[in-house]
Amino acid sequence: MSSLEMLLFEEIFLMNSDEIDKNFQYLGEGAGRIIYALDDDYVIKMSKFAGGDKQCKTEHYIYNHVQDHLKKYLCPVVWYKDDILIMRRAVPLAKKREERKQNVFNVLGIREDNIFYKNIQQLVQSFDLLYGDVKNLSSWGLIDNQVVLIDYGCTNKIYRKYFTKK
Repeated sequence: MSSLEMLLFEEIFLMNSDEIDKNFQYLGEGAGRIIYALDDDYVIKMSKFAGGDKQCKTEHYIYNHVQDHLKKYLCPVVWYKDDILIMRRAVPLAKKREERKQNVFNVLGIREDNIFYKNIQQLVQSFDLLYGDVKNLSSWGLIDNQVVLIDYGCTNKIYRKYFTKK
């Protein structure tokens, strides 16, 4: 990452949510974060509340602590600070709204004995990821013709604490 990119990321961090909304293309959102296109190469994930903060922190942690043989399945995190995370921009596998909740393994024809499936299960177990999120087609994208997980910030603990009714 260049020093120019680092400066840009720091400038984005200093923007308020209205400035980010005005200056970058809205791509979508989940329960805890809003996603914007920084450009053709990067996305900005901005938290909406404490649960989103934890998701950003978790994605950063996982990407920097995952076993080497599992890292290739993750969309690269290139910058993180507090409530903002910047990732490489992937082409989403879910093209239409109704495809979002489809099971990625079924869509890609991946069986339980496949190494891809086994490695994703290992990733889920290693970091206690919310499997419902991981298996959704909307959590996956393509970078350089490689299928990567683009949403891996929600653990079971985060889900229980921030996203379930008490």
